[in-house]
Amino acid sequence: ATMCGCKHQAMDPNSVGNLTEIKTSHYDLVLTANFETHVLSGHVDVTAIGQAESATKLVLDIKDETISSVTTTNGESLTWEVKDPTAFGQSLEINLPSSVAKGEKVTVRVHYETSSTASAAQWLTPEQTAGKKHPFLFTQCQAIHARSIVPSQDTPAAKSTYTAKITVPGSLIALMSAISTGVEDGENGTKVYSFKQEIPIPSYLIALAAGDIVKKDIGPRSCVWTEEAFLDASADDFSETERFLQIAEDVCGPYIWGRYDILVLPPSFPYGGMENPCLTFVTPSLLSGDKSNAGVVAHEIAHSWTGNLVTNVTWEHFWLNEGFTMFVERKILTGIYGKEKAHLGMVLGYHSLKEDIDFFMVKAADLTKLVPSLKGIDPDDAFSTVPYEKGFNFLFYLEGILGEENFGVLLKAWLKKYAKLTADSEDWKKMFLEFAQDKVSAEVLASIDWDVWYKGNGLPPVTNVFDDTLQRQCQALANKWIAGEESTVEETKGWFGSQFEVFLDILGEASLSKETVAKLDSVYHFSASTNMELKFRFFLLAIKSGYEEAIPAALAFVSSIGRMKYVRPTYRALAAKEEFKPKACETFTQFKGFYHPICSTLVAKDLGL
Repeated sequence: ATMCGCKHQAMDPNSVGNLTEIKTSHYDLVLTANFETHVLSGHVDVTAIGQAESATKLVLDIKDETISSVTTTNGESLTWEVKDPTAFGQSLEINLPSSVAKGEKVTVRVHYETSSTASAAQWLTPEQTAGKKHPFLFTQCQAIHARSIVPSQDTPAAKSTYTAKITVPGSLIALMSAISTGVEDGENGTKVYSFKQEIPIPSYLIALAAGDIVKKDIGPRSCVWTEEAFLDASADDFSETERFLQIAEDVCGPYIWGRYDILVLPPSFPYGGMENPCLTFVTPSLLSGDKSNAGVVAHEIAHSWTGNLVTNVTWEHFWLNEGFTMFVERKILTGIYGKEKAHLGMVLGYHSLKEDIDFFMVKAADLTKLVPSLKGIDPDDAFSTVPYEKGFNFLFYLEGILGEENFGVLLKAWLKKYAKLTADSEDWKKMFLEFAQDKVSAEVLASIDWDVWYKGNGLPPVTNVFDDTLQRQCQALANKWIAGEESTVEETKGWFGSQFEVFLDILGEASLSKETVAKLDSVYHFSASTNMELKFRFFLLAIKSGYEEAIPAALAFVSSIGRMKYVRPTYRALAAKEEFKPKACETFTQFKGFYHPICSTLVAKDLGL
């Protein structure tokens, strides 16, 4: 790949942006959030740089926005048209004031407003928040939803800086994936918040949130923002953030984003975390009171390098974001908790990879490839643990070939070479082989089957061996339960969250009777656990065994949390049981408005509605 990544740019199947001719480099947003109409309105100044001999048009992705006019920055009208919708939105074709030569800059101003149903935005009513007094807005642009709130070349291949001025009601605070540069009073009791992101980022990392939130410092460059109700629990559960950052810097090099703050969102946030630069968004379902789910923060911190600094050129190379991030996350966790505990996470990860691969092999086997084709496929529909865990397993295997020390040197070199740029899977292969040629024998290098790793369906071609000390304890206890032997809570003294997760995963593969499941709950009280990972696994077990007493609690669980990691498998499990499916559909229909649009669309598909 050339350094600007030009060879791939015409290739993003999920964007209409004309990157081979002209490429965006900066967005300046001036928007007002209207909580009555659920609309963002104002304008964006899009700056783009010529990539070819002469560009006469700028083509942007949009999705359901209303465009009122397009002008130059000094107000001269430009002609434009919105072309037919694709499955992924529409295209906004702007005729430039004059042709733009290679390397030349041009800025156009697009006046627009978003649709009240923009897929990136979720507007929460006061009832959907913890405080119940004020509304809340947050966005989730990954993978291809930025186009619904900002006319943009909505592909990771176009990295841009951005500045913004956001007007919100005076009782709310606005935050973005950028550094805050001030706040002033606006008209009619509003406040205007200013932001600046000086490091070029892909459009999917543009993020905005506004709500009745407060903050508490948790480190020299970090604070947690959240609704008052979650403040102390959040500060407590995420108190190790600075330590995570320091270990990540040892592995990856200096942290260049300035701030690393965490925003704990209301419960309908669809993901565990989203690595928005300077401000990670997380689900309140992580707050377990014992830091057992802080691994998600380690994961989002790792993204500051793998994904945000070095970015997959298209979603087909998503494993370069997620596989690398899992690898760095587990280096951080090894540094903090030691090898045995980190390796237990690898065992858990392989288990969820197996489950996803079983699910996809029936419906869409090609999506189990590490590097799939997404022509005509929405990246949201392809989302699974494959890029994360198959990607991680490939890197773990390659590290085994090179040795830990050499691999660490290579990782830093990779992050340095492609910093602020994009990369694809061939770039990684080329860099690995060049680096390894004088360190590993030719026949060992020849034995790496890149084609099967990248393009093979199903499980990885090589099964890695992880440290199984802790797994053996989990297995021994699970065997007792499967055999119907008596067991007491004493046997799990000193266990931590992920040991129980492995224990429940093993039980999930067996066919337990509903009596055993009831007894399991009376010994360990999983259904009432504050650790959502345990609650979730227990409910899957209960549904599978037909333990109907647990069904109301399982339905209450999926209607109180919008995190897809829990919601989708629970609904899928319910739908697979004839006796529970009607209740599942009824609950989903009742709570559809609670979920984020990305979540409700996918669950509706899961349930066949």
